[in-house]
Amino acid sequence: MSRQILFHMLPQDLKDLLDFVHERDPVVVTSYDADSSTIRSQEPDPNKKENLCLWNQSLVPTLTRMFIPESTVGPYYRVDDRLPLLELSTSLQTSWQGYPALLQGRIYGRFENQSTGLEHWFRAISAWIRKHYVRSPVNILRGYLAPFAREWYEKGGYLLPMFLPPDTIEWRSVIEIQHGLLSGRRG
Repeated sequence: MSRQILFHMLPQDLKDLLDFVHERDPVVVTSYDADSSTIRSQEPDPNKKENLCLWNQSLVPTLTRMFIPESTVGPYYRVDDRLPLLELSTSLQTSWQGYPALLQGRIYGRFENQSTGLEHWFRAISAWIRKHYVRSPVNILRGYLAPFAREWYEKGGYLLPMFLPPDTIEWRSVIEIQHGLLSGRRG
């Protein structure tokens, strides 16, 4: 079983969330994949869409990466995703068809055969998000909208899923409901 909480956030929103996470628990943010086995704390890059590992040291006292000798990208090291860890997928400011857009992020956890500590930690983070963010105004995307992202959205930004959608009739209809017809804005 897995669970996730979806959101749109800007870098300041992410900082506020990570401040809460660090105040609550001894957490290290690191990458899942690396070119060495050494675990290093990593600051999220606001210019990249990243999938990062939230390592709660009270649940997993030591963390190592496994060596993957062969893959389509060559040899690398990877954190074992069967451990009680959470994945943080960041939002990213981008553009879609020439309009300012924000890709959706999430916190994701796998709870098969995990301790109740992971579930409790995930619930605490989810509760904090629900308390401090508003529900997404784009029902099809679900999730939550963080305070700085909400201000950005209200000034005309568009909310997208976790990927850049293709320019299709279906996706145009999802985008058009946010701030009126795109064709009317291109005028």
